[in-house]
Amino acid sequence: MAKGVKKKQASGEEPTPELMLAKEVLSHPIRIRLFGMLRQSRPRTQSELAKCLGLSNAAVHYHLNLMAGVGLVKLAGTRPGPNSITEKLYAFENEKWKSLSPNPAKDDSEMMLDYTMSWIHEMHRHAGEIIKKQWGIPFLVGSYHLSAPPGEITKLRKQINRLTEDFKKTWSKEKSKESVPVAITFGVLPSTATTWPGTTVFSWGECE
Repeated sequence: MAKGVKKKQASGEEPTPELMLAKEVLSHPIRIRLFGMLRQSRPRTQSELAKCLGLSNAAVHYHLNLMAGVGLVKLAGTRPGPNSITEKLYAFENEKWKSLSPNPAKDDSEMMLDYTMSWIHEMHRHAGEIIKKQWGIPFLVGSYHLSAPPGEITKLRKQINRLTEDFKKTWSKEKSKESVPVAITFGVLPSTATTWPGTTVFSWGECE
């Protein structure tokens, strides 16, 4: 049995048991965000991660311990923190992640997609709470389902990307008192629903 498992792992036909366990740990949205944050940045302390996620230190500590248990994060030293407290630095264990997977490029893409979707979902949830408390702020949200040729979908994707990139370049350094924080999320996504094409699920225009 062991020989058969090794053969399949070498050929990349199925994931290793270690990778399956790591993916099970990463099935939680908070751990997905921790995974992506540490992967894309320098080592961070527990308190820094907790502040970014809006969670308690205890909650982040719990999730980091689970990730460390399967080798996805590691201690990367310490540094002085507030009140003369020494804080541990946590880092993404890149080499361990690569060694787990028979197809690193595919698993990398899948995990980063999960990371992006998880953050977008959290941004939408948080924005919904803000809007309910302050309906006078400008916002735009909605969902449309339709069918179109692949070439036209690609054209729309480029147009949206160009529009948002231009907006980002213009306002990313804005610090005037009149400016307000805003999150811009967008998606042109595939769908398997056969009853949705042409349907507007709901559309909120600009609220004034």
